[in-house]
Amino acid sequence: MALVQSDNLGKFYRYANGRMSGRKSIPPVKDAAGNLITDKISQANIFNRYLPLCLHVMMATSHSLLVVLTLLMVVVMWIFLQ
Repeated sequence: MALVQSDNLGKFYRYANGRMSGRKSIPPVKDAAGNLITDKISQANIFNRYLPLCLHVMMATSHSLLVVLTLLMVVVMWIFLQ
């Protein structure tokens, strides 16, 4: 079982690294009021408010999914703050 999870984690990192190398800018994101946000810090803050909500819902269903989503949140923050 641990081997399968480790293999999936490796696939996730390969996918994330491939996505990070191909895109340099993030398209505008809508905030709760419907405004388009282009500032990187503001976009990161929007995702920081949204992703924990997803994590809270997923915690009840799968621990491994929680780990993947947590890593995804870290990758998103790293992309925005480059």
